[in-house]
Amino acid sequence: MLEFSGSFLCPGVRLPLIPVEILIGFVIGLAVGVTGVGGGVLTTPTLVLFLGLPLRQSVGTALIFSTVVRASAALAYLRRRLVSYAVLTRLLAGGVPGAIAGSIVMLRVREANLHGKVVAMVGLAVSVSAVVSLLRSWVRPVQPIGRPRWVAILGFPIGLQVAFSSAGAGALGTLVLFAFTTLAAPLVVGTDLVFGLVVSAIAGTIHLSQGNWNGLVTVKLACGWSPERCAVNGAPSCCRIALCA
Repeated sequence: MLEFSGSFLCPGVRLPLIPVEILIGFVIGLAVGVTGVGGGVLTTPTLVLFLGLPLRQSVGTALIFSTVVRASAALAYLRRRLVSYAVLTRLLAGGVPGAIAGSIVMLRVREANLHGKVVAMVGLAVSVSAVVSLLRSWVRPVQPIGRPRWVAILGFPIGLQVAFSSAGAGALGTLVLFAFTTLAAPLVVGTDLVFGLVVSAIAGTIHLSQGNWNGLVTVKLACGWSPERCAVNGAPSCCRIALCA
């Protein structure tokens, strides 16, 4: 397992070695907070490329990690009543069957045939996220049209993609809500966040039941994402990078 010394973060302070999984969790959490890119888009490729995990195990681990990341944020939006339950119900009506179907399909496809499909789906989610961000910057906002039927219909392929690649709930879900509902931006974010939490939890549970995840890596990723919960007592604030190996 790759490890990095904490001394380069705070010269003069002796810290334990930091496993690379914790650093990855920290970087992903930072990237999500700064850019808004979904955790699944970043987590699955990182686990495959940098940690060498099998693809199914990477997707399962990313789904469970995404569930953990979304849980606290979703709870905050729920407490502030920034979730449209009517729209959420329609999204889940399509998304839940999609998540179940995607999980079943992935479990039946041979590992050797998965790489191209998963890479394509992650690439689609990244591309859509980038295009949506550019359009919001360049194009004048237009009055959205309420088409609730399309919300349920499009929820299915989003759930399918999340279960198959762990990516897409954030970028694609937000796009659908902005295009086919009249919700204000805070309600779009909150509703999509809870939607992503539910479909990730369902797909992650299916992967978990089949043993397609890595528990130790998941815990360390979560430690990196939430450093304040794992900080070393007495360490300076600049050193609080989840040193809980």
